[in-house]
Amino acid sequence: MTLVLFVSSLSMACGGGGNSTSGSPNRWIGGGGDESHGGAGGTPGNASGIGGTDGASRTDAANGVTASSGATGAGGTGPSATPGSPGQPTWTILVYANADNNLGPALFADLVEMASARLGASVHLFVYADYPGGSKIPGTTETFPNGSELLRIMGNGAVETVATAPEEDFDDPKVLSAAIRSVFQAFPSDRHGLVLWDHGGAWRYGFGSDEQDGTRKGAPMPFQIVADAVRAGVVSAGIPGSPALDFFGFDACLLGSPEVASAFADLTKVFIGNAEIDYGAGWDYQNTMSWLSQHVAASAADFARQEVAIWDTHHSTEVEDRLFKSHVALDTSAFSAFSRAMAALDSSLQTNGGAVAVARAFDLALPDYQVESAGDESSPSVPLKDVGQILSSLAANANPTISSNASAAIAALNKLVLARAQGATRTSQSGLNIGAGVPVEFTPALSTLYRQLASNWNGNSHWADVIDFVRSGADALGPGITSAGLVDNTLGFQTDDADLLSVDIKLWSLSTDRKSLFFLQLLDRAYPDPGAYRFNWSGNVLALDAIPDPVLVTLSPWREISGKSGIQIPIFKTIGLLRSQGKSFYTELLIDIADGSSDTAIVYTNGLTNVFPVAALAASDTVFSPLFVRVDVETGKVDVANGPTDITISTDSIAFTTAPPGTGGYDLSLEAKDTWGNVTSQSFPFDVP
Repeated sequence: MTLVLFVSSLSMACGGGGNSTSGSPNRWIGGGGDESHGGAGGTPGNASGIGGTDGASRTDAANGVTASSGATGAGGTGPSATPGSPGQPTWTILVYANADNNLGPALFADLVEMASARLGASVHLFVYADYPGGSKIPGTTETFPNGSELLRIMGNGAVETVATAPEEDFDDPKVLSAAIRSVFQAFPSDRHGLVLWDHGGAWRYGFGSDEQDGTRKGAPMPFQIVADAVRAGVVSAGIPGSPALDFFGFDACLLGSPEVASAFADLTKVFIGNAEIDYGAGWDYQNTMSWLSQHVAASAADFARQEVAIWDTHHSTEVEDRLFKSHVALDTSAFSAFSRAMAALDSSLQTNGGAVAVARAFDLALPDYQVESAGDESSPSVPLKDVGQILSSLAANANPTISSNASAAIAALNKLVLARAQGATRTSQSGLNIGAGVPVEFTPALSTLYRQLASNWNGNSHWADVIDFVRSGADALGPGITSAGLVDNTLGFQTDDADLLSVDIKLWSLSTDRKSLFFLQLLDRAYPDPGAYRFNWSGNVLALDAIPDPVLVTLSPWREISGKSGIQIPIFKTIGLLRSQGKSFYTELLIDIADGSSDTAIVYTNGLTNVFPVAALAASDTVFSPLFVRVDVETGKVDVANGPTDITISTDSIAFTTAPPGTGGYDLSLEAKDTWGNVTSQSFPFDVP
């Protein structure tokens, strides 16, 4: 069976866009397999061998072109016409799509989007696809086929299967190169676009994850290996021009970065990628390709601007997207100037002793970009910050040389970025993540790995030198704290360290035998200057509003935001297990502190985060069981414990209320963190009778 046999049923079951009110998986590598995009694979044949059989025509399911025309002027109007519409240039676009992992349903939805596009004779859209063979196709009784397929998307509801191949390794760069060569040789055009579709994991974890129909763990390709494979493919295809591609995009997570983009700068006029996790919707292929079909003479820059605008609309519903999305298009002709500006800044930082300033700029570049480990120690977290925010901090430095060079780098960055789409928390950011972190996060071993994996970017910008320079200025001691202790819910303290970054006040509960601590809530986080302070606690905590009594939960920041009013934490999370129909899922309830309610849940299934409205989960048999982080007082061992009380989710929103913590033993901890990442902690136990 080939995919062309079930495209029409998908359009009935899922619609276009890949969105779903029941939760959308993201696409990233690095968090216990949470996010991995892999390239499509296989060799569809040589120029004379591709042909295959025509697929059946499908009923037109397109919704029409909803995007407006892009601006004119940047990047020219493209080459002269060859066969297609008279006087119009032709395009060949390849989407190299590996869904032989947990992304099968997402590719399924994207294929429906593509098939629904209104494509004219001048746009030739191909998908080289690998699926999780044997897995069930959403909304049908059928299963995904084994092996790989080359599909020609005719648009207007029609798809053709051009060629099929036995199972291939889409994490093999040779397979990627061969697919590019074969398609572009067999279907020559004036202009060319390439999209790589799969999991992505920033500079550290690369691109791809072919699980070979569930028989192995994916083996993502380092991004520079991906660039070399693309280069080999376009060269062997004989595509004229330099650069050969009009646009290159990653429909994947976390690959919108200077480290990654620099490796492709000589291959494409524009580079498109996500700095943040893609929370599920991916590109809007229907509207993007429909727009291109109506504007085939548009410059590469105008296409990129339009794609970003369409992507922005496509990612406007999920709460994570509305807050944290980040998608960017780059003019690669401006990349060399940006790299030189960053190298000049590096030199001025080292010459003028700016280690503390850089470390603080790293710390305060918030929100960061999310690469978290989900329990897989072989894929640890990687610190990623926004390069624009770092530069803005350094541009305000008192040293005129540092300030001037940072300002010059900002100017170069502004010329590099053609367009960006960002969530509400990222309005002060550039839309490019970069490897950056204080010494406890960006270790010497990670720095060495950075030099290896990001050698192209680092060779021009010397960014790893900045990271190592910060480490050279660091100490290994946390801030000093003095305190007279907790008196009548008031904690006075003083810290005088010049490198102080933040102070946390946390509440813990003590087990009856006083051998275990259970984390309850972050009561306060401040970013103060050195000095004397007093924390006054109301004696209340935030708890689930339940009958007959409120239920205690953990409460910790979900993401921090840096803005004009300083660092803010508008949304917290509480962790637990969602139990329904005999199954349990790790879940985070997102709590809006302003109104004391949760109407969004992040549910982890099969290694993926899925965003659900609480209303979609509400049922008489759906229960939330709070979890607590437990620390062994004697050994320091950390694990997770179940709470004593479950809550039935039966309404569209979960209410929280303030309440005293109840009778028992508690501990108030004071944690001071410096700009290098060192932490000093003091504990103040007390009892509530």
